Amino acid sequence: MRTTLKIVLPLVVSVAAVSLLFAGYQVRTERKNLRTDLARRAELWRNSLQESIEPQFEKRERGSERAINRVVDRFAQREHIDGDRGVRSRRIGDCD
Repeated sequence: MRTTLKIVLPLVVSVAAVSLLFAGYQVRTERKNLRTDLARRAELWRNSLQESIEPQFEKRERGSERAINRVVDRFAQREHIDGDRGVRSRRIGDCD
């Protein structure tokens, strides 16, 4: 009994330690990937918004401020809708 315990206990502790370390590594890697993805999406959104708004600044007309606000609102609405689609598709995918 003592010999079995001397062999099994370190084995169980080793497996648990490796499992915890691997789980921590996975969490750190996933966070890094999510941050990278967020930065990439923010850059794309910024470039797209900039391309849409720059012509309004160049015109300098009376209604250009309203036009800029419409463009920003449209982008905000589109991002909200895209976010909802992402949540829905993930929920549907989870059912498989």
